[in-house]
Amino acid sequence: MTQTTASNYYRIDGADSETGQETYIVLRARSKPHAERLAAKQGILVSTVRIAKPGDWDEAPRSAAPAPAVELADVPETQPSMKPLTATAPLERLPSPTAQLANHRNVEPSSILLAFIGAAMIVGGVLALALALWPDDQIRNELQQIDFRLHELSQAVLGSMLVLGGLVLFLVAAVFHSRAR
Repeated sequence: MTQTTASNYYRIDGADSETGQETYIVLRARSKPHAERLAAKQGILVSTVRIAKPGDWDEAPRSAAPAPAVELADVPETQPSMKPLTATAPLERLPSPTAQLANHRNVEPSSILLAFIGAAMIVGGVLALALALWPDDQIRNELQQIDFRLHELSQAVLGSMLVLGGLVLFLVAAVFHSRAR
C-alpha cells in the first residue's frame, strides 16, 4: 500500500468554530477539498480555499528566533495533526482534545447522548406501565370507578409511548453510530 504525499500549501480563510473570530491557516494538502476537510477537522468554518502565496507567510507573526525547517515523510490523510512545518510557515491550529477523542474512537457524542435518553425513556415507560397495571381493589362508586379506569388508561398510553419513543431513540443512536464508523 503506497501513501501519497501532500504537494501544495493551501490558505484556508474562515472563522473559528468555537469563538467565531475570523482567522486563516496555511496547511499542506493533496487538493482543495482535502485542505477544506483538514481545516474543518481543526475547527475552522471554511469560507475560501486557495493555493498559498509567499505573502501569506509574511502576514503571520514572526517568532524571535527562526526555527529550522522540519520535513516529515509521507503524511497520510488519516493523521492530519502530523504536518510538515517550516521556519516561515504560521503555526497551524491543532484539533481540540475532545475532537481527537471523538476521531480516535469514531463515536459521535450525540449517539451516546441519544442512547442514554432512550434508556431513560424506556425505564420511565416500564415504570408507568407497572403503575397502570398495579392491582387496586378499593371499593368505589360508579363515577370513581370510571375516573380510576381513565387514569389507568392514560398511564398505560403514556408508558407505551415512552417505551416506543425510547426504542426509536435507540434506533436513531445506532444509525448515528454506524455513520461515524
